[in-house]
Amino acid sequence: MADKTYYPVDSRYSWFIAAVCCLVFAFSLSQARIIGIILVETKSVYNISDETGVWIAILPSVLATAVVLTYITQSSYKVSLFWRKQKKVAKSSVNDKEVFTVSLANAKGGETSLKMNSLPSSQEDSQDTEITSQSLKDMLRLLFFNRLFVVFLISSFLMMQGYASSFVIFPLFAEEHRIAKYHLSTAFIIYGVMDVLSRILQGWVTNQNCVSALFQLGIASIATACSVLLLTSWAEKEALYVSFFFLGVFHTTTMSLLPLVILERIDKSIAPFANGIVLCVQSLSTVISSAILRKYIIYWLFIVLILCALYGLL
Repeated sequence: MADKTYYPVDSRYSWFIAAVCCLVFAFSLSQARIIGIILVETKSVYNISDETGVWIAILPSVLATAVVLTYITQSSYKVSLFWRKQKKVAKSSVNDKEVFTVSLANAKGGETSLKMNSLPSSQEDSQDTEITSQSLKDMLRLLFFNRLFVVFLISSFLMMQGYASSFVIFPLFAEEHRIAKYHLSTAFIIYGVMDVLSRILQGWVTNQNCVSALFQLGIASIATACSVLLLTSWAEKEALYVSFFFLGVFHTTTMSLLPLVILERIDKSIAPFANGIVLCVQSLSTVISSAILRKYIIYWLFIVLILCALYGLL
């Protein structure tokens, strides 16, 4: 019976699966159309000029994209190191087995021909292929059979729809019921504070390292603050305290923290990667679906590169 060695998948393969799922979902026609409608409705509700609308949409997109691109760059390098390490471990285990066979034959004294301690190149290639095949199988198994992983992805998509509801549906509701302007400002501030708190808790739950957690928190805080301040400054319609408060509670607890707490027991790397990738890709969909934003794509990419370079220096 052949000896089958199990090669566990490195935790960073988890975010690769999350990226594939999010790309397929976010770049679908329906998602791009929804985000485009959201941008148009937001400009209409708040009477925002084209230039202001561009910066409102661009700034969070740039910040989210910078974070995720940095994660992808770092993780790609670590994944390549993982492949090399796995190959060395596999070859070492096979060589150790051959040495043991030689030693056992010498001890018996009845063997005249022994196996070579080194493997032929064809067997080495076969061993590498076996490692790759096993890792791909493990990734697919995680995608289709890990229910908690699927639950977290779905909750991330629902979270984005929660953002859409907070910035579009509730202001339209407020316009219909003629609610005062300062109520909307307070509601956005409450929602922004709760969003920052949820980011802090996510970093704590997933046990991120200090630099990564602080950087992600800073980006989330800046993006939230910019959205709150800009939308508050140019807002002409209002919404209810209670509506935003309960939406924030629902987003923070039901859609975000509980799946993260459960998922943290399985793979701590999935949570921040999946969440960041969803936000980033949805932002990119906004850029692609808007003719106004596409005019500024060069400046947008330039700012992304600058932010990635600054983070690399940290």
